[in-house]
Amino acid sequence: MAASTKGTARRIAIIGSGFSGLCLGIHLKKTGRNEFTIFEKADRIGGTWRDNTYPGAECDIPSALYSFSFERNPNWTYKWSEQEEILAYMEFCAKKHDLYPHIQFNKRIAAVSFLDDSGTWIVETEDGSTSEFDAVVSGVGQLHKPWRPSIEGADSFAGASFHSAQWDHDVSLEGKKVCCIGNGASAIQFLPQIAPKCETLTVFQRSANWIVPKNDREYTQFEKRLVTLIPPLLLLYRFYIWFRGEGMLFPLMFRKTGWLRKKSEQMAKEYIAEKVRDPERRKILVPDYPMGAKRILFSDDIYDAYDRDNLLIETNPIEKIVPEGVVTRD
Repeated sequence: MAASTKGTARRIAIIGSGFSGLCLGIHLKKTGRNEFTIFEKADRIGGTWRDNTYPGAECDIPSALYSFSFERNPNWTYKWSEQEEILAYMEFCAKKHDLYPHIQFNKRIAAVSFLDDSGTWIVETEDGSTSEFDAVVSGVGQLHKPWRPSIEGADSFAGASFHSAQWDHDVSLEGKKVCCIGNGASAIQFLPQIAPKCETLTVFQRSANWIVPKNDREYTQFEKRLVTLIPPLLLLYRFYIWFRGEGMLFPLMFRKTGWLRKKSEQMAKEYIAEKVRDPERRKILVPDYPMGAKRILFSDDIYDAYDRDNLLIETNPIEKIVPEGVVTRD
């Protein structure tokens, strides 16, 4: 029978200092519970927003919504904030709510074991230290550990090679022949940034994406002052962003017979036609599945990159990688 913890402070272990780990720590402190420890494998908080530093990295949800509801920020620079500003916001929250004394840095978890007799958990880190807790909460995300497709010969490539989630900033792409395997949410952010630098940039596309413009812009000083003076306005704006997407737009768009989906698809095609000159390339960039069947992407500049003469789109499947480059099935 597990030992009773009634009347005692429950010791809580939180694994990870990303948004979810910080959120739990803040709410524990708000309820007067200070017996918790946040284990962080790195030397800085932030999770995916610490690890993903590729050019153009940003969130594809407006920052007024992609932030804590209880810590609304009236000072976002852009509607869609970049990685550095999101990370700075997280560090501000951690400092304001006094979380740093609870965080153990450079503590990668090696094992977590449950003790039947005491009803507690033993948390062991890779440096060999152990601690006992009454509860363990995992705040570990999935975007900090990139998945690499199994491609024959991938390790044989003679040039520089890295995943976008582990961007090698020591590698200059200036004047290089570069290939990008994949064209998803991260790719459409860094492709416009690196395309002007490359001699050629070949994008290997398995399937096209439905992409709509973000219409990003800087917030004016007047807007920032206004929501600072009248805080409920920022709450209403946050609700508006949610309702426009999750509450109204997406449910109507994803209906099989919904008129909004067809209208949205037409607008997305017009967006391609407006930005991309080559009719054959336009065909390649139009998805062959209904909007909503896969993740919808947001970008103001990806089609400017796709319209460049030095950017090539390759739709033939990859057969293997050799020291000199990529071999396709044809």
